[in-house]
Amino acid sequence: MPRAMAFAGVRGITDPSGRDSFMDEDKTGATAASKKPSWVPAEQGDLNVELYKPYTEAQQHSMGMQEVWEQTGDAGSIVWERRQVDRPGMQEVWEQRQTDKKRKQAEREGLQTQKREEYAARKAQQHVEWERRQAAGRPAYAVREAQQHAERERRQVDRPGKQEVWQQRQADKKRRQAEREGLQTQKRGKYAANAAAKKKKCEQISTVRQRHDAEKKALRDQYEACWVRLCASYGEVSAGAAHREKMELPTARQRRQRWNSHREALHAQKKALHAQKNDLRAQKEALEHAHREEMFNYVQDNEHEGRVRDGSWVDLHGCKVDYVTDYLFPQFLLDAVDKHRDVVEVITGAGKHSVGGRSIIKSWVWTSEDSLLNRAKRGEVPGLEGLDFDESDENAGSVKVILSAVKPAVPTE
Repeated sequence: MPRAMAFAGVRGITDPSGRDSFMDEDKTGATAASKKPSWVPAEQGDLNVELYKPYTEAQQHSMGMQEVWEQTGDAGSIVWERRQVDRPGMQEVWEQRQTDKKRKQAEREGLQTQKREEYAARKAQQHVEWERRQAAGRPAYAVREAQQHAERERRQVDRPGKQEVWQQRQADKKRRQAEREGLQTQKRGKYAANAAAKKKKCEQISTVRQRHDAEKKALRDQYEACWVRLCASYGEVSAGAAHREKMELPTARQRRQRWNSHREALHAQKKALHAQKNDLRAQKEALEHAHREEMFNYVQDNEHEGRVRDGSWVDLHGCKVDYVTDYLFPQFLLDAVDKHRDVVEVITGAGKHSVGGRSIIKSWVWTSEDSLLNRAKRGEVPGLEGLDFDESDENAGSVKVILSAVKPAVPTE
């Protein structure tokens, strides 16, 4: 048994108070070797005291810990053996566990050996199968190689002059390469010649332009000198004033006056054009309104023969949307209210001939949620509060407007 274990056995169980009884001294100075601990059994008291004695003596003489372990090792073994004897069946349990452990280890090794043998047998079988396949495949491979070699030889025989063809192709390739290089050289030469000619032409043009400018400047100087001499000879004005007047160089004040007059003329012309535009727009709107009113009257007079235009009905076929919304329909309803009409009929058309099969006027008058009649029914149109309409006659192109609950507007003085 190891010395550390023996030393642990010598020290034994600590006192319930947390102290080692063999290390502590009582108040009188007596050591644990001369006193029996209260927790040691009666039959083991003398043995434990004998075991503690060397340790206490070593403590008194300042002995090293290694020497204490050497002296107490054998005694600790005796204590450990006595404790094992006091625990019956412990040895048998330990031996049974060791036996079970060895048996399980043997079973595991047997399984591992069996697996290795099965793996080796499987690999050997695979190797035998591979050898068989290799042996079976070698003749067929040799036959295929021989056939391919014979086919290559036959093709070489059937294609005479292959070397000559290859040489001819290489010669053609070199010839085309030489032709391309010659064309590139020719293009470079032409480009260089064109660049030189262009540069020479530009130099000639610049020289001519400079000569013309010099001639123009000389003639202008000569003209001005002649004019100054002429004016000075007549004594009319000084040379500077004559020069400004002849060259038509106005002063800053004259330039401002000219610009202001020109700007005022432009403003006047702009105002005249605006007035003309407004006049033309008014004439256009008047013509459009007259045309729409004429179209409306034509529908009322010719599409409803025998029906009197007494204000109890209106037909909106052929009318433009803005004409209906701005002039016709709201005023028609207000006039009907003033004439105390209880019910009026509004004909909008079902929209069968409209774009998409949907009448815009019908939607604005009464079918959509934001139509005029729906808003008037909710009381959102001034002068038409209390209005209602009836569409129960199943006529998709007309609606009856009920005005009996609408109060006429009070005339203002």
